[in-house]
Amino acid sequence: MARDHARIYVRIQDDTDWLSLTMAEQWTYQALLISRDLSWCGVAPLLPQRVAALAKDAASPKVLRALAGLEAKRFVLLDHDTAEIAVRTFVRHDGVMKQPNVLCAAIKAWGRVHSEPIREAIRDEFRRAYVEGFPEGFGEGFTRAFAKSFADGFPEGFANSPSPFPLPPSMSAKSQGSNVEYLPPGLVDALTIGGASR
Repeated sequence: MARDHARIYVRIQDDTDWLSLTMAEQWTYQALLISRDLSWCGVAPLLPQRVAALAKDAASPKVLRALAGLEAKRFVLLDHDTAEIAVRTFVRHDGVMKQPNVLCAAIKAWGRVHSEPIREAIRDEFRRAYVEGFPEGFGEGFTRAFAKSFADGFPEGFANSPSPFPLPPSMSAKSQGSNVEYLPPGLVDALTIGGASR
């Protein structure tokens, strides 16, 4: 399933970190968000020339400078060894967790990331999104989509330890009643592996 839009909240204009970016950094970040190369887990090949091709007066050196600024402020993560870039908060801010099929696509995309530091950072973002809670009604239909997409289990390293967290408030027995049973075995472990979120 290919991405056909990008989500940018208008409240970003009130974010002091966003306002501290240069115009080139903001433009580059937005260009990354609308890139067809960006996967459902927010990772793309590190190809500054593709970003530069999106504007008449852009060039790879300008894009690289902007990426360095974005990396310094933790908007993106770069791995020059694997030639990958990640929009760090993509899975939390693009509605990935709100749609079971998209979540499954995001976890599969995560399994194809080559960079270990990027994989770990994106796993942290999955954890944070999980701890912040699933949207109302998430449980219905999730099991079917999840089981179909992960008949062979999670990508290696995504789910292999006990969960250190209880269910998030939106999926607690008190708030969802019997809907807790919709959580597939291993999902809590997968989203919470390795400790608390940042």
